[in-house]
Amino acid sequence: MNAKLVQIGHSWGIRISKRILEQFNFKDEIEVEIKKEGLLLKEKTRGKKPRSGWKRQILKEIEKNGYPEMLMPDNMQNEFDEGEWQW
Repeated sequence: MNAKLVQIGHSWGIRISKRILEQFNFKDEIEVEIKKEGLLLKEKTRGKKPRSGWKRQILKEIEKNGYPEMLMPDNMQNEFDEGEWQW
């Protein structure tokens, strides 16, 4: 599909047919992701919390690859812990 760029004030836009808007459930807002190949237009995810799904993805990776012991060692300390911090 080809689309012409149209000037909208100092910005530019494209016209998207009603059929495509309905097919992808595009309403008044969409998400635009910048990819190496170009722009990806996606349905706006309403009500989805930031980082949702991270826990599931991490557990999936751990199940697949195991849990490296050095991922976060128990004895993780730095200069602040050694000198400046008072318990």
